Amino acid sequence: MPEAQHHILVVDDDDQVRRMLRRCFEDEGYRVSEAVDQAGVNTALGTGIDLITLDLNLGGTDGLSIARTVRQSWDLPIIMITGKGDMIDRIVGLEIGADDYIAKPFHL
Repeated sequence: MPEAQHHILVVDDDDQVRRMLRRCFEDEGYRVSEAVDQAGVNTALGTGIDLITLDLNLGGTDGLSIARTVRQSWDLPIIMITGKGDMIDRIVGLEIGADDYIAKPFHL
């Protein structure tokens, strides 16, 4: 029986970044869903997500609020991918519950 695909949720309001991450993860054999806001995250969480990549700067609800909401009900790894590279931003993101923090621009 084939191994089940791991499912990654890419949350970013930048279409180009979402497409790039989707392509990269799918090339590695992962199933990928996309979201641009809290509503999209809520919808995707019911589909068996294994990992979330989360931008901090989203239009509307910020990524920190989404991370807090996810942490209240789900035990999923969260990798924050953001243009905010300051040490304070990194510390806040990790304290909120992110498992890792990657600053943009980054290399795949």
